[in-house]
Amino acid sequence: MSTPTGVNPNNVVVGLAAVWIQPWVDGTPAELPADTVLYGQPWTSPWAHLGGTDQGWKLKISTKTADITIEEQSTPVDILADGKTLTVSGALAEDTLQHMLWAYGGGTLTTVVAGASQIGKQTLSLQDKLEKWALGVETINKFGHFRRFLIPKVVVASDVEASYRRAADKRMYSFEANSICPIEDVEIVDMTAPATGP
Repeated sequence: MSTPTGVNPNNVVVGLAAVWIQPWVDGTPAELPADTVLYGQPWTSPWAHLGGTDQGWKLKISTKTADITIEEQSTPVDILADGKTLTVSGALAEDTLQHMLWAYGGGTLTTVVAGASQIGKQTLSLQDKLEKWALGVETINKFGHFRRFLIPKVVVASDVEASYRRAADKRMYSFEANSICPIEDVEIVDMTAPATGP
């Protein structure tokens, strides 16, 4: 059985995504890894992997529009973009203070190593201020190589509710990052083929 004209089943792709995060630094824009870092390879510092999730990641672009109307026509004569936001959301399934800090949008994490008469411990201090971050997302494309997104400036503003139950389910931390950079600064890069020589 043939497919309808113009349909290419090879363009249908499934696959997980990995999300990476780093602090936003004024004057030092975040960059995607070098093209030599292939799909699935670790990204180097300052990127940190957000780890396991409950049901993967969602990327959403919301466009707020404004209708331009005239009295003489019942439908708009034009529709203009009034605002555009990119959101990356998921539920973090790794229960560490670092993952809690990311989900809560910021804070201070201090570590004390164990020593004589001193327990080893970590302390997370929360804060009202929302910190700014850069996000990178990597998934696979139809060529079997990477597709990478760079969202250079976001804030994480999540409603986080963790359940502490004996055995019902794992603890999870909602994570929702909203872009606060110009939409033109967002990059989406597909690797289409490997290099042909040294």
